[in-house]
Amino acid sequence: MAEVGDSTLRYDLDVKARLYATHSIPEYWVVDLVDNCVWRHRRPSGSGRQYAERDELRDGTLELPGGLGELAVAELFTP
Repeated sequence: MAEVGDSTLRYDLDVKARLYATHSIPEYWVVDLVDNCVWRHRRPSGSGRQYAERDELRDGTLELPGGLGELAVAELFTP
C-alpha cells in the first residue's frame, strides 16, 4: 500500500499507518513530496495498531510487491 503525502503527510504517517497496521497490511509506504523521501512501514506489530519497523529512505531501492522488481527511490523525485 502506498500514499503520496504533501499537505496530508502527518495524517498519512499517523492515522493511516495505524489503520493499515490494524488490518495487517504487511508494508505501507508514504511518498513524502515535501522532503523527497519515502517512509516505509513494515511488520505490523502483534497488537495490530502500529508497525514494528519504520524507515526513512532518501536513496536506495524499494522492493515491489509480488516479485515485480525494484524501484529506485531517487526516480520518484526526478523531474
